Amino acid sequence: MISKTKKIVCICVGIVIIAVCVTMFFLLSHKDNKNKSTVRTSPTVTIETPEKVDDDNFSVDVTLSSLGDSIYPAVSMCIDFDSEYLEFQGITNGNVKVIGDTVPEWNVDTGYSNETGKINIMYLDISGGKYAFSDSLLNDNDNILFTLDFSFKDNAQSDNTYEFEIEDAVFATENSEKSLAVNSGTLKTQNVKFIPEDLK
Repeated sequence: MISKTKKIVCICVGIVIIAVCVTMFFLLSHKDNKNKSTVRTSPTVTIETPEKVDDDNFSVDVTLSSLGDSIYPAVSMCIDFDSEYLEFQGITNGNVKVIGDTVPEWNVDTGYSNETGKINIMYLDISGGKYAFSDSLLNDNDNILFTLDFSFKDNAQSDNTYEFEIEDAVFATENSEKSLAVNSGTLKTQNVKFIPEDLK
């Protein structure tokens, strides 16, 4: 028969083991949550698949996942499209805001874009940073930089595949070493191609 003293010792040891297990569980959980909160995706510019394409026109959103720790007063981007079948109609401002709680105004030459099949888009904050891009202003609901509007030319076919590619993109800082650029590998891109009849 187990003595009363041994019973007490066993109970105490059991309590200590349970306490250690509970403490380890909470420490590991806290560590996992901390790691999850500090994980950041690489800054990526994405041309999204259109939600819908009708017989005459469609639009594609261009989104941004994140930025670095700096502020970015200048942005330039070149997007290729098939000007043989598509007519670029212009650009619509997105919902990403810059410092100052304003939506940036993008500059683009529609005529030149249709001649070359390259959409050159620019933004420049001439204030030197008062209206710059910042990672703190990005979130899952506000990540659309701008929307590109297109119409189909008469020779376009709904079963053709249309591709849009980001040829180059730069988010520039005053310190060029902290700028994000496709050519340097500090800015990622995701392109898109689709068949219109699949999205009707």
